[in-house]
Amino acid sequence: MALPDHLHSNSSLPKIFSQGRPQGARLRLPLFAILLAISFNCYGQEDSFALLAPDNPFNDEFVIDSRDFNVFSTESLDPLIDIGLLMQEQGRHEHAVAYFKQARQVSRIQNGFYDETQIALLEAMIESEMALEDYDAVDDHYSHMEFLYRKLYSIDDPRLETGLQKVSGWLSYALSINPVGNRVDQLRKANRIYKLRLQIAERTLASNHPRFNFLLENIAICEKQLYQFLDNDGSGMKRDRQRRRPFIARID
Repeated sequence: MALPDHLHSNSSLPKIFSQGRPQGARLRLPLFAILLAISFNCYGQEDSFALLAPDNPFNDEFVIDSRDFNVFSTESLDPLIDIGLLMQEQGRHEHAVAYFKQARQVSRIQNGFYDETQIALLEAMIESEMALEDYDAVDDHYSHMEFLYRKLYSIDDPRLETGLQKVSGWLSYALSINPVGNRVDQLRKANRIYKLRLQIAERTLASNHPRFNFLLENIAICEKQLYQFLDNDGSGMKRDRQRRRPFIARID
């Protein structure tokens, strides 16, 4: 499926989390230690800081379990995100995903289920899940991302189009390079998203904008492939159309 949407890159993600924080995600050991100490203070475990090995703070044996953070503490969110980003930079993606998932729980308790922080955390998890080649998890994250974008932003908000570009970029990649899940379901999702993007374009862009050709072409590709798949696997799109024709004729 030769769709020109590019797969979303999360290389700028640390900037999302580190806005207003001068040191961002690149934490040196003293700050890393302070964050860990804060997390344990939530449980009254000040002496647990001794578990951090000063000569090798990223040794798996001494990585603090993300579940030790208090999800009801407002002080837990930033440390979880920062340590997750640090683990990601170190290539420890399984640990990074664990911290991001815990941060997502904290964020949901603090800010509700529909919040921009949830999108940023999904992008962070996607980056690590891609590195781990867990494409089913990536697909789930993009499905959730679509849901959040549609909940958070109206059809006239340019941020909705930006989010849908990311999702359709993933579906293009999944369909053409690395098939994930049920192909027919993926084609239906892609077709639905391209049609929604077409509605957005009709409301926000000039009629001669090149995006229209791009979207119409991809809608046609999705529908052609859906037609072929549903006819070949016995689902009978042709028969469905034949069954609908008499009904349509009567209405006319």
